[in-house]
Amino acid sequence: MTYVSASAYKYSYSFNNTPISEAIVRISKDHPEVNISFIYKELGNYKTSAKIQTDDAYDALREMVGLNPISIIKKNNNYY
Repeated sequence: MTYVSASAYKYSYSFNNTPISEAIVRISKDHPEVNISFIYKELGNYKTSAKIQTDDAYDALREMVGLNPISIIKKNNNYY
């Protein structure tokens, strides 16, 4: 006998040509337990179009960045 369990993700994001800085703010509001720091001026020219379903802030940030030339560094509960 096989059991399959299914669970919905608590957070689901759909970005369509959204500025990266706006997407970061949205993810940050949903995850108050983490500290996300970014330099706004450097992100002004980058946009994201991503559909993300994850409960992990780090995964959400990495998927949101996509192929843009942006790095995300995690140190404890801080993201840069």
